[in-house]
Amino acid sequence: MSAKKKERAIAQKEHILKFTKKEIDSMPEPIRILLLYGEYEIKYAVYNNSFHASLRRDGYNIQVSSKNLDTLRKKFLKAASEYVRKEKVQKEDTSTPFFKDFVNEWLNIRAVKIKESTYHGYVNVINSQLLPTFGEQRLNKITRADIQAFLTNLVNDEKFRTAQKAKVMLNSVFELAVEDFGIKSPMAKIELAHYEVKKGRSLSKEEEKTTVDYCILHKDNPACSAILILLYSGMRVGELASAVLYDNYIECETEKTRKGYAKEFRKIPLSPMFQKILSYIDFEKAKTVSSYTVNNTVKKIIAGRHTHELRYTFITRAKECGCNLELVMLWDGHKYDGAVKSSAVDRGYTTYSDEYYFGEIEKINYEL
Repeated sequence: MSAKKKERAIAQKEHILKFTKKEIDSMPEPIRILLLYGEYEIKYAVYNNSFHASLRRDGYNIQVSSKNLDTLRKKFLKAASEYVRKEKVQKEDTSTPFFKDFVNEWLNIRAVKIKESTYHGYVNVINSQLLPTFGEQRLNKITRADIQAFLTNLVNDEKFRTAQKAKVMLNSVFELAVEDFGIKSPMAKIELAHYEVKKGRSLSKEEEKTTVDYCILHKDNPACSAILILLYSGMRVGELASAVLYDNYIECETEKTRKGYAKEFRKIPLSPMFQKILSYIDFEKAKTVSSYTVNNTVKKIIAGRHTHELRYTFITRAKECGCNLELVMLWDGHKYDGAVKSSAVDRGYTTYSDEYYFGEIEKINYEL
């Protein structure tokens, strides 16, 4: 009988689990050290036609059973690895929270100041991108390499805008985490490919005529009424719901008003161009149509165009027609325009007469 067979026979007689060197090397380090240098053996008992092995020493409590010795050995190896892994997790520093918990706390803080639309944008990025990637990690375990790889993957998938939003949000999250827990921010030296925001451009007069003709032909479609209003008022699509039509102007709540600040309302006079198509507009139905439907209709009329370009068109035509640039900014609810030298503060000291305010809009009158 060979030496190995003799050793195995003795081990079985003394009910000792014998492991190969490869199996011992695969064990978690604490248990491997215990077996190799602690002169400790894993013994098993036999009862009820099954083998039962256990390790109860130095705080360990690992127990397995099987009707087959080879299976028993494999089960012990698996149980030992799982036991050490769980023990490591339990001993892990719990002074910093999981990302999934902290990002919700951060969102609740931000919600006090941001608008509802911005809030929903944050929620979308958190749920679709940040939580699946970082949700189950503790803040102090997220590395710069983790974040760089995450953002690089978004860029490689051509999700440039999402990557920019995610980076801004992660910067803010970790700024707060540094304050709260004194951890090192992983956002230092994060690189992100430059992303040029597509600003769009105003419609040509030919495209404007195509749009108007389509909307008149489909005047029963609420989206067409909304498009005509946006085209000749310069309103943002999100301002439609608050708009009220009076005899010679529209009043709406300015969408860019920051949360917590007093609401800003502005009056947009009806230009001669608006008056020409007013009879084709169902104002109340236009206020209820979704921005998604409006944008799809714009794309249907002129491929590649989007809703916000209707606003660009109104502003462009007003300037082309020679309207006072400060008044154009007041009509469209802009705080800043590079073409206007005076600041928002300067405009605060200027009160235009109704005659001048409504008179300037008469310049917006041209042939299509």
